[in-house]
Amino acid sequence: MSMRLIRSFVALAAGVAMVAGGTGVAQADPGFTVVVEGHAEAGARGTTAGIALLDRATGSYADNGANARLRFGSASLVKLFIADSMLRRAAHGQIALSQADRNSMAVMLRSSDDPIASSFWSRFGGSSMVSDVVGRYQLTETTPPTNPRYWGMTQISAHDIAMYYRGLLDGTGGLSPSDRDFIVACLRQATSHGTDGVYQWFGLHDGLPRESAVGVKQGWMSGVDSHIYRHSAGIVGADSRYVVVVLGRDPAGAGSAHTVAAVNGVVQKMFPGGLIPRVQGGIGDTYYATGGPRGGLGLPRSEELPATGGAWQLFDKGRIYWSPATGAHFVWGSILTAWEAQRFENGRLGYPTTDERYAAGGGAWTAFQGGRIYWSPATGAQWIRGGILDVWAGQGAERGPLGFPVTGELPASGGAWHAFQNGRIYWSAATGAHWLNGPILGAWQAQRMENGPLGYPTSDPRQVAAGTRVDFQHGSLTLRPDGRVVEERAVSATSRAAEDTAASATTPAPSTPSTGAPSTAAPSTGAPSTGAPSTGAPSTGAPSTGAPSTARPVPTGTDGDGTP
Repeated sequence: MSMRLIRSFVALAAGVAMVAGGTGVAQADPGFTVVVEGHAEAGARGTTAGIALLDRATGSYADNGANARLRFGSASLVKLFIADSMLRRAAHGQIALSQADRNSMAVMLRSSDDPIASSFWSRFGGSSMVSDVVGRYQLTETTPPTNPRYWGMTQISAHDIAMYYRGLLDGTGGLSPSDRDFIVACLRQATSHGTDGVYQWFGLHDGLPRESAVGVKQGWMSGVDSHIYRHSAGIVGADSRYVVVVLGRDPAGAGSAHTVAAVNGVVQKMFPGGLIPRVQGGIGDTYYATGGPRGGLGLPRSEELPATGGAWQLFDKGRIYWSPATGAHFVWGSILTAWEAQRFENGRLGYPTTDERYAAGGGAWTAFQGGRIYWSPATGAQWIRGGILDVWAGQGAERGPLGFPVTGELPASGGAWHAFQNGRIYWSAATGAHWLNGPILGAWQAQRMENGPLGYPTSDPRQVAAGTRVDFQHGSLTLRPDGRVVEERAVSATSRAAEDTAASATTPAPSTPSTGAPSTAAPSTGAPSTGAPSTGAPSTGAPSTGAPSTARPVPTGTDGDGTP
């Protein structure tokens, strides 16, 4: 699929499933995609689940369709409604609440105390408290229990619980800010076990261990109406940005451990990184421009993390790096692995300055501040920079006579060199960078290359009357039409000019070159980078763990020729 078609599809999907923020603002996270994954996980386990996810910062909402409006027995989630109705009526002088009542309410919310809930239910109106909340929050599937004695059989849906939390947090449900804050504080102080001894950190609390703040109201109920219920619903983030609801139901014979495992599995499948990643700013702009969760990078796996002079974020299949000088660009696959070997932004290549782009022959490349990395199925990913990159690009890069690089930059005596599919480029401070291949390269290798009597090349291959010639610091090598390579030592400039038949260089017919062993002489820093690399400690966070690409990547942009 072309990038244009991918972007068109994503734009359509975004219009249906979510409302995205503007450029540079926190955009809609991939709610629809993660909810689909959670729904599939519940289905694979045979559990009926209602799932809803609300991003309050962007207004985006996603759920698992009909299941999100399916009615479940509320179990202890109805305690939210009990507390809400009591607090509002007390604020309006309709009932009187003692400090002991308020203290008991906190225990009911934090530790899901059933006797306290039953006492409040009988003292303050029972089913009418549910009806009060339904009206104020405009809930559409929630109904009081058929038997008013059993508050745990209040009927709720994942959609309604998400809408309740939204109204609670934004004030549209009618609670005062102080009463809202009281409920939220209790949810954030939820104890690991209820007063009945049941473990209640399943679902959101255990599934999001990397979140700084999680407030939950849990529900559990077994054997009622021949079903087992396990619910986890709450708010995530110090700013209460996210509302996440997972309601679970199984036949009674499945066992409560099965339903708990299913709810845990849903949360972990939705958020495998243990948090709800925020994708925003320049990194967010690049992420959504490349397809968001349905693009090549997949789902976010981390928050934005600091880098030296910038920031980065980890995704399923790659990373996006940002700096003030370069903006945000994605790197993935074998190119990411090769860049990692050079110490990411702290190495000689610096930050990426482009996204991945097409190269000839099914290859790809990414530009960096200090060079480039090229990848092809035959050669893997290799980095190249400075004067060697300039000469190679001047010859048509991978489309030229040399083909793709097969090594990174290697040290030579007083210089550096690169091997390519069909030749080499050598650089020294005195001579600059020049390429050579075929029999001329073979003859030079036989003389110990730059360490031999000829020294470094001082010209690229060029046509003269006698054939194809490469000049060196102390002579020349000429490939004759009959295939012989003839050496001349210390040829004067006057005689050389007389022998030349054309000023423009042409490419000799390549033959299979010998790659040879790298020089064993002391290494040099090689050609200087075209941009200063960043310094300092390497960026934090785990490096890419994915295997390098083994097939053609799907880069952005139009097909390019590999030249600037």
